[in-house]
Amino acid sequence: MDPYEVGSKVLAGMTEGKGLILTHPEIGQDLEEIHTAIMAALPDEEAPEGRLRIEELRRAGNRAAEAGVKTSLSDLS
Repeated sequence: MDPYEVGSKVLAGMTEGKGLILTHPEIGQDLEEIHTAIMAALPDEEAPEGRLRIEELRRAGNRAAEAGVKTSLSDLS
C-alpha cells in the first residue's frame, strides 16, 4: 500500500478519535481466525460474581472514556 494512502487512513482515524486504526483490509481473514482461536481458548465455566462486577466496572469505564468522560482516582472508590 502506498505510504500516502496509509498516512491518510491513519490521519482520518486520529481525526475521528479512533483508538484502533487498521489500514489494510486484507488482514480481515487473519483477524477472524485469531478471534476464533481466542474464543475457543476461553474456559467454559462461570466466573465468580466478584470478578463479574469488576469486569462490568471496567467495561463501563471504557465506555465512559470512549465518550470523552474524564475520570480521576477519587472517582474509583
